[in-house]
Amino acid sequence: MQINRLFEIIYILLERKSVSARELAERFEVSARTIYRDVEHLSSSGIPVYMAKGRNGGIRLLPNFVLDKTVLTEKDKNEILASLGGLSASGREDAAAALKKLAPLFGQDYSNWIEVDFTSWSWGEQLRERFELIRDAILARQPLAFAYYGSRGDRTQRVAEPLRLVFRGQAWYVYGFCRTREDYRFFKLSRMEDVVRLDEVFLRTLPEAPARPALPETPGEELSVVFRADAAVAYLVYDQFPHHCISRQPGGSLIVRTTFRDGDWVIPFFLSFGSHVEVLEPAALRDELRSILEATLAKYPA
Repeated sequence: MQINRLFEIIYILLERKSVSARELAERFEVSARTIYRDVEHLSSSGIPVYMAKGRNGGIRLLPNFVLDKTVLTEKDKNEILASLGGLSASGREDAAAALKKLAPLFGQDYSNWIEVDFTSWSWGEQLRERFELIRDAILARQPLAFAYYGSRGDRTQRVAEPLRLVFRGQAWYVYGFCRTREDYRFFKLSRMEDVVRLDEVFLRTLPEAPARPALPETPGEELSVVFRADAAVAYLVYDQFPHHCISRQPGGSLIVRTTFRDGDWVIPFFLSFGSHVEVLEPAALRDELRSILEATLAKYPA
């Protein structure tokens, strides 16, 4: 117990620079005399701790003191803090606590350099909670049972061993071994439902060369497309496409020349822009869009 208290006193002094014996005594629920003895132990062990008297006095460490960390290079320390910062941003409270302790021990300022928000306009907190549940299952090596909606809306029951969380194409996926399909699979978090952790532990590890989620999920042949977008949706175009594919026109409209993977998602993608986008090439895609729009208009007779 005393060893833990001594280390925590060092953490506090590294972070706060000065603290009174009374405050430390209240924090650890011991007497002030015990704190004085702790200070003597630290001083005799080579820690440059001292007590200053007077109105602004207190227990302090000599300026510029950091623990001996010669085993770690500056790059090593930065990598450790960056990794902990990423974990802290994903909701790991234990990582945040470790970060606050290690930063002063490394002689560096603690700063909240990254923030990850898993919420969206439609999902609210649901996706964050699902992410945290899956993350904890990965760390505990626990299988997941869940319902999954396929690309055509079919709902199936799955059991999978989660191995990695992946963010790609503006969406979160979990990669793991699907016991139902007996193969490795990517599952989009937004398509998972009724996710529960099973009370067992799996031994499977991540493959040496894990796959990546394809975009789109069921890719077809490459399709070269040219389309015009109104200025009103320029922000959406710049979000979706590399800037070198975009040419701004007089009046503010955009011409986009890009390549798609042909699939069932291409038509809905262009329809989602409403009247703000016109496909110029290829002619076959223009004709298909026209047919769909005419069939849609027929459902809304004047």
